[in-house]
Amino acid sequence: MLKNKDNEKIQPSHFLVPIKRCSEQKKRLMIKRKLGLILTVSSILLWFIDRFSSIISANFSRILCGDLYLQPVNGLLGDFSCGFNADMHFTALMFLVLITGIALIIISLVQNEVH
Repeated sequence: MLKNKDNEKIQPSHFLVPIKRCSEQKKRLMIKRKLGLILTVSSILLWFIDRFSSIISANFSRILCGDLYLQPVNGLLGDFSCGFNADMHFTALMFLVLITGIALIIISLVQNEVH
């Protein structure tokens, strides 16, 4: 048993509660950091895959446009019939995922310095 400066016995449960809370906060911060890292890396990876092979863009266009995908407009075959270019929708979505991931990483680092 431990004793404090007044020579009273200290039970282990008295000092385990703050440590437990602190470890729960650190777990939450680690989860935020890992999620942010996963979002950031996945968005960059999907951008590279889409840039070098338009597989993701084509599938995203099919989902976004439905029956209008690859309809001829003024004699040109493409995804122009969807309205706005589907590549721009995909880029905007991946940019949003990237910014969310970076924000989660920064939030976890700032909260870690505060605690």
